[in-house]
Order: sequence, then C-alpha cells, then structure tokens
Amino acid sequence: MRKLQSTIKVTDQKDLMDRYGCLVKGVLDSTDLTRVFKPSEYTEYLNIYLNITNDSDDMSEVTIWISNANTPERKDILETKIRIDANLTYVRGPITMSKDEIVFMQSNTPNIVYRLYGYDERSF
Repeated sequence: MRKLQSTIKVTDQKDLMDRYGCLVKGVLDSTDLTRVFKPSEYTEYLNIYLNITNDSDDMSEVTIWISNANTPERKDILETKIRIDANLTYVRGPITMSKDEIVFMQSNTPNIVYRLYGYDERSF
C-alpha cells in the first residue's frame, strides 16, 4: 500500500480564522499618540466600530487616525477633537478598513478606555 503525500499545511488555525466581536481593547494612559490596532497579516478587510469611554472626571478630546503608515499624517485623520464629557461613551461606525491600515488614537487626558469591535475577514 502506497502512502500519499499530504498537501495540508499546518498553521495556527486561530490566526487564520475570521474574527468577530471584540478585536482589541485597552486604555490610553497618557497623551501620547498610540497605535491601538494593526490587523493580522491574513486580514483581507475589516468592518469596525469604535467605542471610546472617558473614564475620568474631566472633559476629554480624542483624535482618531487610520493610516497605512507607521506614523499617521494630517491626511489620515478620521475624526479630530471628539469631545467626550466625563464618564460618557462615544461610538463611531461602521468603518471599513483595508488590510494594511492601522488605527491610532490620542487624547488630551489619560484614562480613555477604547474598544474596537466588528468583523475581521481573513484568508490565506
């Protein structure tokens, strides 16, 4: 009996599966420009929603960039100076992104909680 050669490539199956729901979450602890999400190398496109909560007692202003560069430029601004009052949440979406785009955020106060959720279509 002859054994056939397998053409199956063993990979980390979780990285190749489409992702949906919460894609990333975190806290902006400083006023520095922060890269909050970069898609997988297997991503084809994304449909995302941004959920940004001001978890402080002061009004905050947040700016969001979506860029295909490691440092965003003025032309990459999605929305600027979003005013979020203390303990309130801002929701934006849906936003369709291509596979090489990165999401950046910056705020003028710390304690900004962000959550990016949606659908990450992947292929290999």
